[in-house]
Amino acid sequence: MRLATDRSARRVAPLFAVAALVLAGTPAVHADETPSAHDVRDARAGVATKSGDVTDIRARIAATTARVDALAVEAAQAAEAYNGAQYALEEASATARSAQKAAQTAARDAEGQRLVVERLTVAGVTARAPYHRIRSFFSGGGPSSLLGQMSSYNAVGDASRAALATYESKRAVAVTLKREADAALARREKLAAAATKAKHDTEKAVAGAAAARAGLQRDRDQLIRELANADGISVKLASRRQKALEQLAQQAQEAANRPQTGAPSLPPTDSPAPSPTPAPPTLDPDADPPKQAKGVEAAVRFALTQVGEPYVWAGAGPDVWDCSGLTMRAWQAAGKGLPHFSGAQYAVSAPIAVPEARRGDLLFWSRGGPDSIHHVALYLGDGWMVEAPRPGKNVQVVSVYSWTAPDLAARVR
Repeated sequence: MRLATDRSARRVAPLFAVAALVLAGTPAVHADETPSAHDVRDARAGVATKSGDVTDIRARIAATTARVDALAVEAAQAAEAYNGAQYALEEASATARSAQKAAQTAARDAEGQRLVVERLTVAGVTARAPYHRIRSFFSGGGPSSLLGQMSSYNAVGDASRAALATYESKRAVAVTLKREADAALARREKLAAAATKAKHDTEKAVAGAAAARAGLQRDRDQLIRELANADGISVKLASRRQKALEQLAQQAQEAANRPQTGAPSLPPTDSPAPSPTPAPPTLDPDADPPKQAKGVEAAVRFALTQVGEPYVWAGAGPDVWDCSGLTMRAWQAAGKGLPHFSGAQYAVSAPIAVPEARRGDLLFWSRGGPDSIHHVALYLGDGWMVEAPRPGKNVQVVSVYSWTAPDLAARVR
């Protein structure tokens, strides 16, 4: 806003300079050519009104842009929440499958042991009991009931008792594992419902952000026309001036996001943003062994190759990306496996302090800790990163401080 006020002041100055020349160089007899106090007040009021109009229009442009950016960020956060729900569902599904398999195996083992008990019991009593009495022992109650009846005949030996104990143990295991499998399946169903809801929420948020973005462009075009009219310049020039002001505002925001002097921070840089294929910095062989260095460069090279491709929620290539999809595929190109979820990427990597981040490390944004991570980017070094930011944007190389500073970092193991 100061720029707008300064420009208004510069536009006012010539007006009073002209008035001064008129007063100094015109004979007194031509008093009617001297601006009256009323004329001066009107001139000042006109300039102030014009300046106020320009300031108001620019404020409306900034507010509209900020609102659309906020909706896009919310959509990206919803998309990453969906990735988290999907990741949790996949993990729960794997757990449920494993639990069901274990329960089925235990049930088969218990059934096999039950047959062993029956065979041993029959073999032990055959010599002492008529066949029709043996059959009556199996009429109900299971092996325990059977052995209770057989005790009157002293027909069950040590082997049968040991077999029965084994059966009871296996049956208990089977019952426990069946209960665990049922619980795992119920949890999976609950997470499936949560993933479905997260998908619906993301679709709604992304659609809302897209509609707001379309509306922004219409509103912005109209406001630029109003700005051009208020400034008395062409729409093209007004648009260029507005973009320049927004760039200055972005630079000021980045400066504000940087930690204060003396506080730990990522290495700052005043150089322009690197091209999609920046020259990699020299790596310390002691800190980064050659094999790991090659992996880092493979990940960085892959990510930079995607610059300019669009953000699409749940995107993981080959030409559309979300934040964790990009970092997942980048490190996959280096031979490392990462989940398609920023929170899980942090969990499976080695946490480090943000100021310790170096080329190839992952930077994270959260709302206070690992459990609330909602964005991830790949650090390039020297204060720059590559990211798939949010709906309406493309994969880009930007300053680490172009948004808010990352609060977490991790090194891929």
